[in-house]
Amino acid sequence: MTSKTLKLLVTNAFGIRSKFGEFQHTLLASDADIAVVTETKLTLDKMTQAEVTLPGYSPPVRRDRTPQGGGVAVWVKSHLAFQELEAVPTLDQEVVWLSIRIRPGRKVVLCAAYRPGSLPGNDISMVDYLDQTIDVARVDAQHLIIAGDFNAHNTAWLGSSRTTPAGEKLEDLCALHHLQQHVTEPTRGNALLDLIMSDLGNPTVRLGPPIGRSDHATILAEFKTELCREPKTARTVWQYGRADWDRLNYHLRSVDWDALMSEDANSSCTNITSAILDGMNQFIPSQLLCTRPSDPAWWTPACSKAVKAKQSAWKSLKRRPDSPQCQANYTLAVHRSSDCLRDAQNHHLAIVRARLQTGSLRDKQWWSTIKQSIGTSRNSSIPILVDPAGKEHATNIEKANCLGHYFAEKCSLGANDLPDTPLPPIRLRTGNRLKTVHFRPATVQRALKNLDASKATGPDGIPAQVL
Repeated sequence: MTSKTLKLLVTNAFGIRSKFGEFQHTLLASDADIAVVTETKLTLDKMTQAEVTLPGYSPPVRRDRTPQGGGVAVWVKSHLAFQELEAVPTLDQEVVWLSIRIRPGRKVVLCAAYRPGSLPGNDISMVDYLDQTIDVARVDAQHLIIAGDFNAHNTAWLGSSRTTPAGEKLEDLCALHHLQQHVTEPTRGNALLDLIMSDLGNPTVRLGPPIGRSDHATILAEFKTELCREPKTARTVWQYGRADWDRLNYHLRSVDWDALMSEDANSSCTNITSAILDGMNQFIPSQLLCTRPSDPAWWTPACSKAVKAKQSAWKSLKRRPDSPQCQANYTLAVHRSSDCLRDAQNHHLAIVRARLQTGSLRDKQWWSTIKQSIGTSRNSSIPILVDPAGKEHATNIEKANCLGHYFAEKCSLGANDLPDTPLPPIRLRTGNRLKTVHFRPATVQRALKNLDASKATGPDGIPAQVL
């Protein structure tokens, strides 16, 4: 499946640890393919990789600052194959270089950077480093994106109140490497500090409210470029509480099962399965749900309401930035949102602790709770695969078929491997033959009653609850 846009989310979080739940909600709501967060203020002793890995995304690539403060992190959708360009020297800069395959045969190099605001305006070491490194980084890619917080000022180029050497040098860098700067609105107060520069044409750029109590807006840029996306999968959710079991049983008793049987076992299985599923569709209400990554386990409707109120207050403030009332309303909404999210998270943790202490959880529930609490219940992903013919396979179905064909070839005899002479005779060790297999109804009934109704369905799609 292909999409016509590549979505990039960029923001300065001013410390993401306490805001991680809202960041996760914002990222999943935007459905961004890549997220660049600057000033993360993370270290591994504060948040491990497992704790910052989000459903649907690969573990982030981080460049933490050793002392507290600063830092850059990049999250990439798990279906996009990428690798960190470790051969590119970072020179102790807070920069992440990634090569991302957006579709077969097409790569983009992403540079996520943070230039601290504490640096003087005439310090151009960061921009000089980018200028010297770009050509090395993009040698194997068709496009380049540079994004992050640069704390640079340029009156003519960025609409700043003043111009600094770093701002002038950054404008020269874009001209030299044929890049455009796409963000046109201020991202912090009246200053345009968070930038997105690329050679991917003119994206659609929208600004959103800051994460938590940060004072930097979030930026969502949608580039018009064909992108390999994993198609959304749908699953049927059966509403057993509304099922008409009597009519379903009557329907199944009226089926002529003998007429569905044939000499071929596969055909018989298909016919029987279809008859049962047909009855389920008639007498058990169902709903088709598209699977998508979810908000944090502790996220409540009150959290969503508080975040929406904050977004509404931020939009009002953007329309009337000089209004003291709008400023006061936004400040109040930020505090209420932060308090609501913190209370919801603490309440959830208290429930989890109580569950673990009582010992009432079954094995499956216990392990699920533990994995969720320590952040290890995340989905892993297989990157784009290349078959022996050089063809790339991006979606899950394509990858599964690629692996299936590969292993089938390794477990099969090729045409050139077959001998000219027939296979040697196989000596029979018994004169008896198993021609038919009989199952007693009581045996089948006992097996059905022992099924765990909470288990997932098998490949036939018939739930244990129905059986």
